[in-house]
Amino acid sequence: MKTSLQIMISRAKGHSDEMTVISKGEDEFANKMIMLNEKDVEFHSYLWQRSGSARRVKILQDLHLQLRIAMVIDTKLTGNLDKTARDHYEIIKHLEQKDIENCVKAIRDHIISQEKPPLKRLTQKSEGYL
Repeated sequence: MKTSLQIMISRAKGHSDEMTVISKGEDEFANKMIMLNEKDVEFHSYLWQRSGSARRVKILQDLHLQLRIAMVIDTKLTGNLDKTARDHYEIIKHLEQKDIENCVKAIRDHIISQEKPPLKRLTQKSEGYL
């Protein structure tokens, strides 16, 4: 019989697998970006719900629209849907190992990717960000 942690990890891997399939799909980049970000929100929502912290779940729900907008901008800046999808496996790996310190680091690295171009690019209308 699977433990609750094993069930959680299995479900999180399912979300990550779906993101990987989307990132490698034949759709246009914009469509893949939207679909991948939907799965990304599902991934993080699931982990937050499983955390048992009603406060964190409420924060995520309240910030849902702002989070989706930020994710679209971030994904467009990195331009690397495959890396965005793969980042989640690193988080899952540390969950499996019950390594909270490195799990938190992997989540931070995922959110604050060092591959992102400088913030000033967000203001460049010619780049299509505004």
